[in-house]
Amino acid sequence: MSEHDPIGPPDVDRDVEPHGVVEDGLLEPNVPHVGAPPPHVLTNRPFLWLVLGNVVTGIAFWAYFGTLFADAAFRYEATATDAALLLASFSLPFVLVTPLTGIWVDRWSPRWILFLGFALIGVAIPIAIVADSIAWLAVSVLVIGIAAAAIDPARSAITGLLVEERLLVQANGMLSTAFYGALLIGTLGGGMLIESRGADSVYIVSTVVAFLGLPGLLLVPDVRQRGDRPHMTFRDLAQGVGIAWRHPELRLLIAMALSGYVFMNMLFSLEPLLIRDVLGGGPQAVQFLWAANGFGAVAGALALSRIQQGVGLELVLVGGGLAIAGVGLVVYAGLGAYGIALVASGVVGLGFSFFFTSALALVQRAAGEESRGRVTAVLGVLQEGTGLLSSVALASVGALVAVQPVLVGSGVLLVVAGLAGWRRLIGLQRAGLAAVPERRSAPLGARGHRRG
Repeated sequence: MSEHDPIGPPDVDRDVEPHGVVEDGLLEPNVPHVGAPPPHVLTNRPFLWLVLGNVVTGIAFWAYFGTLFADAAFRYEATATDAALLLASFSLPFVLVTPLTGIWVDRWSPRWILFLGFALIGVAIPIAIVADSIAWLAVSVLVIGIAAAAIDPARSAITGLLVEERLLVQANGMLSTAFYGALLIGTLGGGMLIESRGADSVYIVSTVVAFLGLPGLLLVPDVRQRGDRPHMTFRDLAQGVGIAWRHPELRLLIAMALSGYVFMNMLFSLEPLLIRDVLGGGPQAVQFLWAANGFGAVAGALALSRIQQGVGLELVLVGGGLAIAGVGLVVYAGLGAYGIALVASGVVGLGFSFFFTSALALVQRAAGEESRGRVTAVLGVLQEGTGLLSSVALASVGALVAVQPVLVGSGVLLVVAGLAGWRRLIGLQRAGLAAVPERRSAPLGARGHRRG
């Protein structure tokens, strides 16, 4: 990097103190040459390594995850109740463990917690290789839920420490591009492996790839929040809830996320059954439709990564993402044709990428350096807790569930949640309680650059 790199220092190692705290040089921008274009977030080399580490491990995760749900539906002939309980096996440990890791992230090292979470993915996947029932698949998913509980708050916290505030939407766009690009590559590769060599080959390859992604994370500097770090207590979680609830934008985000996540969870639970019973596809079709979802999500994340000034746009994009995903889901489930479903799944992915990416950017901007881990954990617990409740409800009435009508109704309600969120956001902006996007900001994905 040049001496005028506006995001990171020329020598990261020189700036790392003995206890892992990075001096202001990594976080405070230098003044670029007059007339120079604003930087892209990937010129920050530490952040680039974070993105690359997420890509490699994400490929392994998505190849495994799609195969596991296809296995449940086709090898073990899962019912709606089975599918709901399998997803609940992810949500339950996530809900229980995320509060602890959220507190831990704000007290210790986001880099090392992220590393441990990714390593645990490599441990969880082989469990599916020896599985001979849905119960063993659920054990594998349970371990993945613990891994995700470590990864989510740690990744959010370290992004906020590596990247300056005005580039957070762009940074999260790049992380989402990595995440959904891994979804695209992993599910396509998984689908082809299932066709040629069976599900177990996917699990074996995914395990190897998961561990190959770990060295890249070691090149990310061990940045930590620089404020007071008292001993960890459960009171910290209550403080995270208080921070989120007192901030009008975060409070609206929670309401939108909870209402939207119920219906997203229906898709994750019932999609393999829709593919099996309505679309008439085989186990590889689960992977290919997930890949189509990943393609749309990559397009959305790339668009977000080009935003040079995202302050005030986050909730606009969250609401829009819910509405777009809802429209896609109605078409996907309602028409019941495989070719149309591939396109509609891409639309769902586009909406989800807008939703998740912008939600993280808002948390990182509004929560503050010392609370990002806890507030991210609060949001994650509320989301997965809602998903867990909806999974339990779905499991209890599984025999009565008509898959196609339930998914169409979920799409309609996603649209309603997004539009209702927009209406509330306009009221907050008029009252001066929410950030308003700068009028000089260029349209989403526009060429050229905006002044920061």
